[in-house]
Amino acid sequence: GGAGQGGYGGLGGQGSGAAASGAGQGGYGGLGRQDTGAAAAVGGAGQGGYGDVGQGGYGGVGSAAASAAASRLSSPEASSRVSSAVSNLVSSGPTNSAALSNTISNVVSQISSSNPGLSGCDVLVQALLEVVSALIHILGSSSIGQVNYGSAGQATQIV
Repeated sequence: GGAGQGGYGGLGGQGSGAAASGAGQGGYGGLGRQDTGAAAAVGGAGQGGYGDVGQGGYGGVGSAAASAAASRLSSPEASSRVSSAVSNLVSSGPTNSAALSNTISNVVSQISSSNPGLSGCDVLVQALLEVVSALIHILGSSSIGQVNYGSAGQATQIV
């Protein structure tokens, strides 16, 4: 994919089976251009500032690409992978740094093998959406007491 350039950069582009050259350019960047493919649409590169989709600082995801990702996320296969991810993450404990890495790796592998037409970027985005879904489920099902905001930065070491 393309590289984020300047400011906070952005996500590179994606094409049909191969990386495209879209890039977030300055400002807060944006999602890069998404070229041809069944589930791709032009999202436009962020070109600085705070404008609209296409030339705006926050850019945008093509609606067809977002719709395809949401559709895949609601599939029975994705639901099964999310359940498995929840089980793996919960059973390994909250401070097992390898658990998150292994879970992401397993989900990526399963998505790649069951969806051979997806690009590497599509697979990674799908895997991260599913892992975030698993984490949201875990948080929503948990009984959380006091939150220590001061040590929140330590969580980055686990990730």
